[in-house]
Amino acid sequence: MIRLPSIRSKLLALFFLFGAVPILVVSLLSYFNSMKAVEEMVGNRTAGVSSSVAESRDALLAQATDSEIIWVNKPVQSYLNALAQGNRVLAMEARDEVERYYPKIFERYQALGEIILADYKGRPTVRQKPSVNAQSGWELIGTQIGRAVSGLELFGGEEEDEKSGGFRFDMDLPTGNEVPRVPLELLGGFDDAEKEAARLGLSLERGDYRCLWTFTNDGDPEVRIVHPVFSNRETSKRLGVAILKLDSSELFYADLALEPFGRQGEIALVDESTGIALYHSNPAFVGRALNTADPDLWHAAMAMDGTESVARWQKASGEYGNRLVASNRLTNAPWRLMVTALPKEFASETQQAGIINLLIAALATLVAAFLVV
Repeated sequence: MIRLPSIRSKLLALFFLFGAVPILVVSLLSYFNSMKAVEEMVGNRTAGVSSSVAESRDALLAQATDSEIIWVNKPVQSYLNALAQGNRVLAMEARDEVERYYPKIFERYQALGEIILADYKGRPTVRQKPSVNAQSGWELIGTQIGRAVSGLELFGGEEEDEKSGGFRFDMDLPTGNEVPRVPLELLGGFDDAEKEAARLGLSLERGDYRCLWTFTNDGDPEVRIVHPVFSNRETSKRLGVAILKLDSSELFYADLALEPFGRQGEIALVDESTGIALYHSNPAFVGRALNTADPDLWHAAMAMDGTESVARWQKASGEYGNRLVASNRLTNAPWRLMVTALPKEFASETQQAGIINLLIAALATLVAAFLVV
């Protein structure tokens, strides 16, 4: 037990004790209230970022999900209807109209990177891109075998060669020459994913669509929106399929990297059914399942329904400390946006101010004690 040598020392100690303890308690309460206010500020800001970014992604997706003008217009309807009727001449004329019409669509919907049309059997026939030199499948064939074609069985014909994977052409050739066959791959160079998307479109009903995604060899995500195309006049008549490819630079990279709140904040766009990150501010997580790669973030985000105008936020542990997580589910795709921020990034000034205030109060109490006693 400490023994104080004099009455003055005892009075000084008592004065300091009864003066410093209340100040200490008040300072600690003020500090914790300030930290809570910082946390609320960071959480609300993170929730606002999540809501805003989710709305902007939905707006970009809507250019491919809610834009019926892309396939209900007269050129596309005429082209696909001619294919279904087997009218080769009309189909080729309508195809030219489609190619003249679609540049206007690309000017209006800048998030679109490509449009593919498939016929009533789910066979891709035309690919259009937002460039002056975009080629359709027919133009590509023309560069291979010339344009001396009087009849093209692809346009509504039934003589598809299952064995060779090509289509039969009736050409004005001398007697005795075999009719050439052009491999299906020459028809615009459609890959397996595009052919599968076209076949999927045949199973969809009017008004339905499917959002498909995959990764390129470079690790970049590719997103395609698949729509069935029905006749405007005969509403039950299926004409084909429209496959709309979104521009990844617009959908994922244009501004997402600038959105996280704070230097250590994160932002991710995740497919809910698989947990795969289509985009993540940390490239190491792209293409990985977040439910295993970052389970704390995944569980915190999935605990929120994300349907409010301003998303709620929750806490989750992380490599650099506790994170605040906000999340919103997108409307036009089965995806979820996740945004995180670290309160400690913004609490350092509050912590320093609390310590300084506490030291000043303690010093003032000590000086006052000496002066009084």
